[in-house]
Amino acid sequence: MLEYLVRLFRGEFDDMWADDGVLRFVHVREAQRLLAAGIDPDTGEPNPYAGMFGPC
Repeated sequence: MLEYLVRLFRGEFDDMWADDGVLRFVHVREAQRLLAAGIDPDTGEPNPYAGMFGPC
């Protein structure tokens, strides 16, 4: 766990973990609010699957 945190704060993760090199942290309540509004919390863009599987 310590190694993970050190690498996280130093920005030493591969692109596999963050496509654009930026890690985003969204609180679970904010993520739920965004999903309910039809926005993908990971990208901030409209969620193409919003409303397909019932309410969040």
